[in-house]
Order: sequence, then C-alpha cells, then structure tokens
Amino acid sequence: MKVILDTNVVLDTLMKREGLFQAAYEVVKLSIQNKIQALLPASVITDIHYIMSQSDKTQARPVLEQFVGLIAVCDVTPADVGAAFASEMDDFEGAVLAAVAARVHADYIVTRNKRDFVKSPVPVATPEELLALCAGL
Repeated sequence: MKVILDTNVVLDTLMKREGLFQAAYEVVKLSIQNKIQALLPASVITDIHYIMSQSDKTQARPVLEQFVGLIAVCDVTPADVGAAFASEMDDFEGAVLAAVAARVHADYIVTRNKRDFVKSPVPVATPEELLALCAGL
C-alpha cells in the first residue's frame, strides 16, 4: 500500500503532539518496517521545518533531516501544480498534495484534516483509519 503523508501527520509525529502522536507514529513505523510505502511530497518539507522551528530552532533541522532519511520524499512537478489549480478543491495546499498522490498512484492520503480533501481524486484516511486498514500487516 502506498500513502502520501499530510503535513499534520508528520508534525504530530515529530513534535510528539499530545493525543495525536501515537497513531501518526504507528503509520510512520509501518513505513519504516516496509509494511506500507509512505511518501512525503517535497513541497511540505519547508512548511514542516518552518512550523517546527517556531518552537525549537536548534532541533527542527536535524530532526526533520533524520525523518527524511526514513521516509521517501517525492517530487512536486509543474503538472501537479497545474492539476491543483484546475482542481475543485478549496484548499490549494491540499490540492497539490492530492495531485501528487494521484500521479504516484497512492492508495490513500493520510491526514487528520479530511474536510480539505473532500474533492480529492485519491481517498483519504486518518492515521487511525489507516491503521485499521493495515491491521494484521
């Protein structure tokens, strides 16, 4: 199974957000164990770094660099941006993510913010929903 991770799921993991960390971490762990293939679009890495550096400038870069060493990064192409502009999705960042997910033939986009992906061409799942789908892997 191939999934695209949304920014919030990565932040939940890296920032160990209370009440959100465990499920997000378990999704990442499935990828590290090669039970699923999780991809992180390159376009969200700068957002993640910016948000993390707001709370700890010294740790944001090394923590994110280590994470990127564990999870595959995929590109964002001009065609993905064009597809996002043409999309009926209201959230542009989500539309770019959905376009990338469609191009790489992802099975799911993993996010806590499903409402931004209502018109996504790729199904969405929360971390908890994805874990239920992967039970037994």
